[in-house]
Amino acid sequence: MKRIQLFRQSSGSLVENNIHKYILYSVFSDLLILGPILTIFFLAKGLNFTQIFTIGAVNSLFVVLFEVPTGAVADKYSRKLSIIMGCIMWIISLSIYIYAQNFATFVIAEIIFSIGMTFKSGAETAILFDSLKLEGREKEFQTIVGKARSYLLYASAVGSLLAGFVYSYNIYLPFIISIGFIIISLGVAISFKEPKLHEFKAHSDIKYVQIIKNSAGLILNNRKLPV
Repeated sequence: MKRIQLFRQSSGSLVENNIHKYILYSVFSDLLILGPILTIFFLAKGLNFTQIFTIGAVNSLFVVLFEVPTGAVADKYSRKLSIIMGCIMWIISLSIYIYAQNFATFVIAEIIFSIGMTFKSGAETAILFDSLKLEGREKEFQTIVGKARSYLLYASAVGSLLAGFVYSYNIYLPFIISIGFIIISLGVAISFKEPKLHEFKAHSDIKYVQIIKNSAGLILNNRKLPV
């Protein structure tokens, strides 16, 4: 009986901690104040619009290519590890952006950023859902996610307003501030307590190579996919 009570207390503590950390992580992880100034930053660095659009295309391409392989890391090994790897790659990418002097270097930075994005994608919400599942609180999932997104929207609105002022002072400052936010989210990610569920281990048998092949075949054989 005491063991059951201790388990409930420990799981309850884990769930509440992960809820608060999820909200904090969600806000700082995506609080990049780069959107409003990125195009003029590229132009200031000597890139033309064709090169800028190419960088955007590179982002989309590598997100598609690495979404499934990096998802395998989260499913087979650790979602927490996947988040940490993604945060580190974003820090590296934005650091390269600060020092980049030519188109090729920006492409490399964007590739690293894109792969980091796929490492981070969905891993934090999976930790939240599994945490809630420990206590049968799955119905709270959408409410918590919605709360986190609302906080992010407010923070992003303020960040977007400040981005222009910060950029006018120093064109690299928005990147430095964004790196600071990612470092905060990295610290939160490291403190996540990843729940161990039986269903989580079952994913180890998924044939990810076959999934990639099937996905590629679907794209190649259906040039015009339904929306």
